[in-house]
Formats: sequence, C-alpha cells, structure tokens
Amino acid sequence: MDEQDAAKIAKLVQMRLDEQRSIDVETHHKHHEYIDTLITQAETRQARKEQWVRVVGGWGIILTITAFAAAVWEYFKDHLK
Repeated sequence: MDEQDAAKIAKLVQMRLDEQRSIDVETHHKHHEYIDTLITQAETRQARKEQWVRVVGGWGIILTITAFAAAVWEYFKDHLK
C-alpha cells in the first residue's frame, strides 16, 4: 500500500464519519464548552460549600467553648462566695 492508497482510505473513513455525525463539529465543540462550564460551576459550588462548612464549624467550636467557659464562670462565681 502506497501513500495514495492510505490517503484514499483516510478520506473515505473521514467521509463515512461525517455522514454518521448527527451534529456539526462547531455545535459539538459548543456542547463541550457548555459541559466544561457546568463542571467548573459545580466545582466552584462545592468549594464554597466546603469553605462554609469550615467557617461555620470553626465558629461553632469557638462559641461552644465560650458558652462552656461562661457557664463554668457563673457556677464558680455563685458557689465560691
């Protein structure tokens, strides 16, 4: 098989693939761009959610410790007079 035969086969294969394609190449690329945008948005949403969990969890721990310390303070203040 020489280069001309290989080029003919490649051209025939490409033509057959073009015939089977239900959407054009540009639309296909637009679909991929849209899906990439959706993935990026989902990743951003997930990162924000994780950030909020860390922040709210941290403040929850700080508030719990503060409330416990205040309760201990009040207990000792009333019972050590």
